[in-house]
Amino acid sequence: MTDERRIVAEARKARRAGADVVVLSAHWGTEWQDEPDAGQLELAERLTASQQGGRPDLDLIIGTHAHVPQAYEKVNGTWVVYGMGDQIAGAMINYQGVQDPRGNQSSMGRFTFAPPARPDGRWTVKKAEFVPQWYDTTTGRVVNLNTAIEGGAEHHRPVRDRIRDMVLGRGAEADGLVMGVAEKGYGTTVTGQRPAFTSRTATEPMNRCPADSDAPTTTASAVSSSAAVTSPLYGSPRKVWNSQRTSQVSLRRSADSRISSTSSWATSPVVSPTDTPSAAPEAITGWT
Repeated sequence: MTDERRIVAEARKARRAGADVVVLSAHWGTEWQDEPDAGQLELAERLTASQQGGRPDLDLIIGTHAHVPQAYEKVNGTWVVYGMGDQIAGAMINYQGVQDPRGNQSSMGRFTFAPPARPDGRWTVKKAEFVPQWYDTTTGRVVNLNTAIEGGAEHHRPVRDRIRDMVLGRGAEADGLVMGVAEKGYGTTVTGQRPAFTSRTATEPMNRCPADSDAPTTTASAVSSSAAVTSPLYGSPRKVWNSQRTSQVSLRRSADSRISSTSSWATSPVVSPTDTPSAAPEAITGWT
């Protein structure tokens, strides 16, 4: 799951294929450990230092596997999410054999990328955000904790504050990470059972978005066990390519892009957009 040489090789392959932003979804870490372990820290250091032609091989690392929310950190100029936690999970039992509420706590990362000044430059994160979430196993709903608290649900505040403290535990706030609120249609609420994704072309509407049914329907979807990208299309074809280790997105350089991360959506093969709608979107959002 963490073969450094293979990760770098596939990231460089993505660059050669035209990817502007290369995102690694890493299955790593120690289950039920709040802090990233030594293996995570060492691999993050090496991977973010890896570059070719003066350009980093990876633009973002998003970690999964620990079942609990872990820290975000900027390493060698690249954002690393050590562990998002489980966005959707039933009653979680830890190694002591007891139900552990941390297994239903998570964060959604949201990173807005700006295009480079020169054609061969790096897309840079101009805004980094996280959204604290909690999965209510009784109702089967993902709760955006900030939204719930703003609506008067003060009993959620201790859980929200704990997730915030975990996420900011390695100094990410000093590097510009802020706590945001999920947008309607992207991570606000999930109701009922997990939807089944199927292959579709760019012009076919999605059967159901992982959040609300009124999300944009002109999308290209790519969902697998390692990463997922859902994006409104630009006025020209774009590549959406996914592999075992990395998810890469080639973006039109005239627009900013945004990548948001959540977990637990892993059911369908990759599709490539073929249609070319004329309207240019403001962002690209992906689930991992």
